[in-house]
Amino acid sequence: MLKRIALIFFLLAISVPAALAAQDIEPHVQAAINDLSTRVGIPLTSNDISFWTYAENRYPDSSYGCATAPNAPYTAGSVVAYQVTLTYRDVLYDYRVASDLSWIFLCGEAAPVQPTMDAAATSILPTFTPVVQPTTDPAIACPPGYPGYLTPRLQIGGQGQVPAGNAPNRLRETPSLTGVQIGTVGSGAIFAIVGGPACADGIVWWQVAANNQTGWTAEGQLPDTYYVEPVGTVPATAAPSLPTFTPAAPTSAPAQPTPEPEPLLLEALPALAGQADAKIQFFAYQEGVAAPNYSFPIPNTADEEAFVTYVEFAPDGQSMAFAVITYTDDAGPVVNIYRASLETSLVELIAADTYLAMPFDYDADGLNIIYATRDDANPYTLGSETTGPGGENIIFYSLPVSAGAQPQEIGRAVFGVGCGGGGSYPALNAFWREAGYGGRPLTLEITPYGLVYSTNCTGSGTALLDLETGESAELGSALANVSVSEDGQQLLGAQEEGGDPTTGVLTLIDLETQAVTEFETEAIPDVTAFAADGSGALYYGARSITRTIDATDVPSLVEMQLGEIDAYTVTIHRIDGESETQIYEGDAYGLGRLLPTAAGELFFSLIPNGDAWVEAAREGMQTNQSFTAMAREYFPIELLALNTDGSATALVTGLEQTAINPVALGGAAG
Repeated sequence: MLKRIALIFFLLAISVPAALAAQDIEPHVQAAINDLSTRVGIPLTSNDISFWTYAENRYPDSSYGCATAPNAPYTAGSVVAYQVTLTYRDVLYDYRVASDLSWIFLCGEAAPVQPTMDAAATSILPTFTPVVQPTTDPAIACPPGYPGYLTPRLQIGGQGQVPAGNAPNRLRETPSLTGVQIGTVGSGAIFAIVGGPACADGIVWWQVAANNQTGWTAEGQLPDTYYVEPVGTVPATAAPSLPTFTPAAPTSAPAQPTPEPEPLLLEALPALAGQADAKIQFFAYQEGVAAPNYSFPIPNTADEEAFVTYVEFAPDGQSMAFAVITYTDDAGPVVNIYRASLETSLVELIAADTYLAMPFDYDADGLNIIYATRDDANPYTLGSETTGPGGENIIFYSLPVSAGAQPQEIGRAVFGVGCGGGGSYPALNAFWREAGYGGRPLTLEITPYGLVYSTNCTGSGTALLDLETGESAELGSALANVSVSEDGQQLLGAQEEGGDPTTGVLTLIDLETQAVTEFETEAIPDVTAFAADGSGALYYGARSITRTIDATDVPSLVEMQLGEIDAYTVTIHRIDGESETQIYEGDAYGLGRLLPTAAGELFFSLIPNGDAWVEAAREGMQTNQSFTAMAREYFPIELLALNTDGSATALVTGLEQTAINPVALGGAAG
C-alpha cells in the first residue's frame, strides 16, 4: 500500500513529525472518524480517509458556525471548538468537536470542492522588552584554491568525526585561535557540519553542531595534519565561486573562423535560487532561459524529510538566506536559518530553532534579518470559551548582518495553534510544501508601519505589530495569502468568510491608514503579488476543479478511496486600476507562488496534477519510498516564465521555494 502523510504544522502541546502513523491520529480527528464509522456501519481508520483537516476555531455563538447545529436555540458569545473535515468515498463530512472531546456533531456532508479550514483566532501580548542574545562573529572568507591552507575534506551538510584515539578538538565561539572556547568534540565523536569554511591563523574552520552546542572547530593545518575526518563518502570540495554564464556552443562550425567569444555575463549575480536535489541551486537568467550557475548542499540532508521552507535574497543582491526544517525523533521538527554570501560563498548558521513554518524577512536596507522564535520561558497563553483558543507565545527578533552583531527582541505576540491535516494523495505534500498549509503561506514582513505577520497556523488571519508600542492591530481575522508591496506601503490578500478559502475576496489595505479596498474579481483569489516594475498592477491566482482522473482500475488507489481524483485548472489574473485581465490558464493542481520582477516579467511555480502518479500506480510503481520522495518524483514543482501571448516558458523542473534576486532582474541594489 502507498504510504500516507499527515502534515501537522502546529499542536498546542506537542510538535509532531510529518509522517504520522494511523494510531497517532490527532484526538479530535479520531473522534470524528469514530462517529463516521458508526454512521456508515463500517469500522474506519485514518487509512480509509482520503483527506482530513482540523482547526481550533472561535465562533460568535453556540451554533459553532453550523446552521444545522443540534443545540438550538443558540447562545450568543465567543465560543471555541474544533472543525474537522473528513473526505471518505468522495464525500466531505464537516464535523464540530468540543475542545475537551465532550461532544461531537456532524454539521453537513457534500461533494468536496476544497477543504475549508477556519482561522484559529489569536490574542496579542502588548509587551515590548528589548533583550540581547549572544551569537558568533561572522567567519573569515577563504581564498580561492586555499593557498596557505590544508585542502579541506569536509563540506556543509555532511558529517565529520574526531578520529578514535585523537585528542579532543576544541569548539570555539569564533573561527580563530583567539576565539573563546565553549567546549570540545571528543575522540570518536561525530558532528554535523552546518557552516563554513572560514580561514584564519593558517587553519580551515567549520561551524559544527555537537553535544547540543554550535561552534567552530579546526579541520587541520599544513603540511598534512588533519584533526578531523569526513564520515561517509564525501568528496573534497572547494568552496564554489561565482561563474560567468557562457552561451552554448553552436551545433555546426561557422563558415569562416571567428574569434573565441568572450564570456557573456548575464548579471554579476545569480538571478534565481531555490531547493533542488537537496541543494540550494542558483541560476542565471536571460530571455526565457534559466541556466544553472552553481549549488551547495543544504545542511541536514541526511534527514530524508528535511526541506527548505523559505529563501530570500538580500536587497543588495550580494547575499541570501534560507530556512531548513528537519525532523528529530526526540524533539520534533526544528527550523534553522542560514546566510550565504554570494561574494565569498561562505554559508553560516545565523539563527537556530526558529519558529516552525514562519518565514523571515530582510529589512528594506538589508541590514537586518527579522525572524521569530517560540518563548520557551513562557510557551503558552491558554484559551477559553470567552477569550478564544489562545496559542503559543512567540518573540520577534531583529538580527543585524554586521560583524559581531547580536539579535534584538522587537516584539511579541500569541500565535494561534491547533491545526493540521493529511491524506493519501502525494500532491498534498508537494502543494503544502510549496504554497503553505492548505495553500496558504504564512507571512512575516517588516514595513515602515510595523511588522505584518500571520496570526495563526492556518495562514488565514493577519495583524500589524507596532514596534514602538508593542501592540498589534488585526488587519483581518481571516485574511490569507498576503503579500506586501515593495515599498511596504500596501498589503494585498484574500479576505475569507469564516476562513473558507472558497469565499476569498481580493483585498488591498493601506498600511498607514489601514483603509480597505475590496475588488470584485473574475475568480476566487488565492496566491497574490504586487507588480515590481512600478506599474501599480496587482496579480492574483486561482484554481478550480475541471476534470477527474480515473483510477478505478488501480486496486491500490481504490483501496485508499482514490479511484477518482480531482484535477484542477489554474489561472493568473492582472488588475490595472479598474481593469482585470486573465493572463494565464493551465492544467495544474495548484499555484505555488507568483514572482514579478522589476523588469516587468512574471515567474510562477506550479504543482502538476496527478496523471503521472496514477499512471505509475497503474504500472505497479514501487511504493516503499518516502512520501516526500514520491511527491518530488511524480509532482515536481515547475518554474515558468509568462510570455506576452499568455503562454508560459518552462524554466526549471524540481526547483522548490524559488526566490528571485531583485538586483539581477532589473532592480536597483539596496
